[in-house]
Amino acid sequence: MGDWSPALRGTSPLPTSKELRNGWRGQFLATATPPMREAYHKLMADLVAANPDGHAAIGKVRDRLWAAKAAFRQAVGPKIFESWRAEAEHWRDEGMYQNFGRPGLAGFNLAWARRWVIKRAHDLGWSEDLHGAFDRSVQTERHDHSVERIGKEYQWLALYELVAGDG
Repeated sequence: MGDWSPALRGTSPLPTSKELRNGWRGQFLATATPPMREAYHKLMADLVAANPDGHAAIGKVRDRLWAAKAAFRQAVGPKIFESWRAEAEHWRDEGMYQNFGRPGLAGFNLAWARRWVIKRAHDLGWSEDLHGAFDRSVQTERHDHSVERIGKEYQWLALYELVAGDG
């Protein structure tokens, strides 16, 4: 997965993480409403204030970051928020604020892929109400595949869909 890029297929040359962030930011600022732009600028200020050194966020710092992100999501909606998370989350004006980005070409975001697979499993029909009791009742060894959790099957479907996707 290290050779994958979040850029669309056929993009040449491949962008760096900072170029992805700048592209997202430019498009967002050009199309966002004034309240959405205000929420973005507040989020960036909150990120700097909550974690000025860019160290791993724990405890109250992590809680402040989560609150800032939740407020931004509320202001811009889930679609724009997810595009921000995929393309721009780990950058602020003076550079990266977390350790997830790397210099050089933008790489595949495994954390995003994990979240997408779980979300897609729910979209495909898995739910705690319908399948949770059965899934909790399945007691098998890791390599004994005689009975699988229903949720695991939905996750496999979502993973195959992700891998087969175009772009």
